Amino acid sequence: MPEWLRILWLMLDSYNGGFRDHSFQDWIPDDALGILKQSWLRETAIAEYVVCPECQDHEEQPILLEYPDGDARWFIPCPEYCRVELEYEQRRQWRMDFDAVAASIAEVLALSGMVSIEIHQKLWRLGRAPWQHKSREVWLLRDWRSLPESELRSALRSSGRAIVLTYGRVPPDSLWPGKSSVFVALSQVSQWCDNWLSFDAMHLFEVVTEQDEIVGEAPPQQRLRVPARAIRRQVKEEIASMLTDEVLVAAYMQHGSVRLAAESLSKQTKTEISKDKVHRALKRSGVEIKAPANHNSCSVRRTVASQRCDNRKIISNSTDAVDWQ
Repeated sequence: MPEWLRILWLMLDSYNGGFRDHSFQDWIPDDALGILKQSWLRETAIAEYVVCPECQDHEEQPILLEYPDGDARWFIPCPEYCRVELEYEQRRQWRMDFDAVAASIAEVLALSGMVSIEIHQKLWRLGRAPWQHKSREVWLLRDWRSLPESELRSALRSSGRAIVLTYGRVPPDSLWPGKSSVFVALSQVSQWCDNWLSFDAMHLFEVVTEQDEIVGEAPPQQRLRVPARAIRRQVKEEIASMLTDEVLVAAYMQHGSVRLAAESLSKQTKTEISKDKVHRALKRSGVEIKAPANHNSCSVRRTVASQRCDNRKIISNSTDAVDWQ
């Protein structure tokens, strides 16, 4: 699986806001980005605030300046460059269509039945998959940390031993002891082949089978209830463990600024994340940090590269059936 797809799953597990073009262009290939814009990304209203394309260290509200000749241009103020001119592409904004992602996964896995939304932008019933001469329900789960265990159990109660695909990490057994469903991270089994999403069906079968065997070996009396205090401690440990270099890099890729990435992570985790922590993660990962351009002009005009022809590719609706038996 390409690194950008793994980062995308991790980012989308909890992020629900808009994306700017610059958020994608440095780490998603142009051909893949063009396909995502046609299938999963929906263009929304023009961004009200834009990260400075020169110093990358602050967000400002664009200002429209009209000239006597009738021309009008957008600028943002910058403490280092006075003002920076913006192109239209730098103000475009996108939002992920999670329902479209769910429909694509169900199509690629060749599941039977209709995709249904059980919890808005959190839980989808994708359909049923053939499994050892029977059938088994497949679900898609996003941001399980924000869902009460009772709500998720209630939604999955009628599905028996369902297969639940998760955007990010799977929930630990210590948080949900005795869970009846099998949880599999999309990053474990998804791929990007021939300019479209695909799955390693054999690996998916192995992961699910292994979890089935583990649960089958554990007697019911050994599944003890975990005290609430231990659950809260485990949640904090899970949040801390999520702050890997991958998460810090993904935050930087999203916001385009070390400072903005640190502020966003601090807000999401309710833990102080310093700019130095983000900077060190980028250095360890070999990610080039955008440095302010060496320019003395009081007004900087930037041009935007033309879109590649690949962006206009038409996605094939035909997919090969996946045999899990």
